[in-house]
Parts: sequence; structure tokens; C-alpha cells
Amino acid sequence: MKQQHARIMIALRGVVIAVACAMPLGAAADGIDVAQRPLILGDSDVPGNLFLVPSIEWPTMNSVANIGDYSPTTPYVGYFNSARCYVYQYDDDENERHWAPASAATNQECSGEHEWSGNFLNWAATQTIDPFRLALMGGYRIRDTESETWLQKARHTGQGNQYPDRKISDGSIVAGATPFNDAEGITINIDGLSADTLRSSMRFTLSDEPAISEGTREYVPDEIVDASPVFGGIQWAEADVRVAVCVGDALMRSELCQSYPTGNYKPEGLIQRFSRPDNPDGMLRFSLFSYLNDSNTHRDGGVMRSPKKFVRT
Repeated sequence: MKQQHARIMIALRGVVIAVACAMPLGAAADGIDVAQRPLILGDSDVPGNLFLVPSIEWPTMNSVANIGDYSPTTPYVGYFNSARCYVYQYDDDENERHWAPASAATNQECSGEHEWSGNFLNWAATQTIDPFRLALMGGYRIRDTESETWLQKARHTGQGNQYPDRKISDGSIVAGATPFNDAEGITINIDGLSADTLRSSMRFTLSDEPAISEGTREYVPDEIVDASPVFGGIQWAEADVRVAVCVGDALMRSELCQSYPTGNYKPEGLIQRFSRPDNPDGMLRFSLFSYLNDSNTHRDGGVMRSPKKFVRT
């Protein structure tokens, strides 16, 4: 009986090999549609399930997103629109300070009063976790009313020197990226000086080789209009990195801003897209897991942060 079984298995293997050899090269890959839904469900509208296991710790979230030297001709990813110019809105109340779009940029450069290039601000201040949030959720909303949405850069922890100062030494590039036409250079600091951290803001100084610390003042556009003297003897100016988005029809970011029933626009990402019943690509249920670092028991593993569910848009 065992010998008969062995002969049958050998014969079957021979058939499989013969069929495989007889198939035209590439036939296994060409013309075959891979099912995107469980085969037992056919064409039904049963939603899929997506388990997110993000790495949101140092150095993943603290590093520079847009690497390399700044080039005005290269669009950089971030919360700012690279095709627009922005003016910093200072207020005595820190919670009201933000960047507001002012005009269209020309080849991603700006020349209006107090105007900064959105492309430059993306290059200077975007951490690696910010594009992750932008793609999945449309960014981190720090203000979210019916008619207004602000996105805020991730908080930097000051760990690991993963965000070196961003510098420009060419005065002509500085003039197109910032309001400072007479500056010989600029340095942007994100991770703080020494043990001090900047939360979700940035420091800048109009020099490409600044001293380690000369004190810091708030950035008030009407008070800081040139580089001489440097901020009245103060080396660094500090500005919050939060920006009003989906404002006005001109240069609306169609990939980011979606129309809401109120007639206003809101930033959205893939999670919102796949949470809509009318999405042609179907719906998904999401759950979130993360790394568990239990130093008390030296236990490594994972923990569920959010159970599987639909996300409300």
C-alpha cells in the first residue's frame, strides 16, 4: 500500500512539472487579475481591515524630512503650499500665532512685504513624522472650526541631534525665500539650543554661522525687517510653525483639501478617503498597534492602541 501511494505521488509530481514546463514564459503573470477581496465574498461590499503599526519614536519622528541643500526649483513636502507665499501673524496670545497664505509665489520664490516662501518653510521645518501625518490624516489639526483649519508641525523632543541646523549661505536665495533682502545667510534651528527644546516652533537667525546662543526674541514681522543690526543685538527670533490651510480658491491644494457640506474645505488624508461609503475604492476599518517598551520587566512586545473600527470623517 505504501509503495502504491509513493508511485501515485511521483506520478502527480511529474504531471505538475510537465504542465509548468509547457506553459508559455510569463503566462503565470500575464492576464491574471489578483482578487482584492476575499474569494468567498465575490463582488460584495464587505469592507477591508487595515492594521497600522507605525514607528513614532526617536529618531523616526525627529529627523529631517527634506534632506539636502535648499533649491528654489525643487518642491518640498510639508504643511505649507510650495506655490504660495506666507506672512507670519504675530499675536500677544501665543495660541493665535500662525502663518497665513498671502499671495502666489513666482517659481516658488516670494518678494512681497514680510513674505516667506512656503516651499522654503517646508524644507526648513518639516520633520519626518509630518509627511506621515499629512498622507494618512491630512496633517495634525491644531485648530479645527467650521470655517478655519490650522496644521501644526510635530513637537521636537530635542533628542539625538537628528535635526541639524538648516542653512543657506547665498544671499540671493535667502531674498527669494524670506523677506530679508540684505541678509548674507540664514540658519533655521528646530531641535533647540543645548537642552532647551522648541516644542512646535523654530528659531532663525540671519547668519549662516551663528553663535551658539545670543538670546531669543519672538518674531514680530513689523519689528524685524532687515539684518542690520541682527535683531537689535538678539541673535535668534522664534516663530510657531502652524499654518492656515485650505484657504481661498486660488492655488487650492486639490490633493489635500476636500469640500465639506458647509461649503468650506478641510485637509484630509487616506484614512478619511477610505472611510467614506461612496469611495469607489471601498471602505476600510482601521486599528492601531504600537511598540511596548516595558523597562520594569524587560518585556518587549506590542500593545493595541485603538481597536478595529470605522473612522468618522
